[in-house]
Amino acid sequence: MKRTSQELGDFTTTARVIPISLLAVGIGILSTLVAWLLLRLIGFFTNVFYYGRGGTSLVSPAGNHLLNLA
Repeated sequence: MKRTSQELGDFTTTARVIPISLLAVGIGILSTLVAWLLLRLIGFFTNVFYYGRGGTSLVSPAGNHLLNLA
């Protein structure tokens, strides 16, 4: 039994794939920018609230001296 290319839907594509792919790339770029912004905000607020300084570098809050019990 021989099948034609019309019956093999798994191996054919239409021009509709191009806008969907462009949309996926756009969503990926936007998601990357949002994730980067959130990391910068986490770094900023950690620096401000735990160390009292400005900056967006990612530092651990474990080294702060807010509650020095010694």
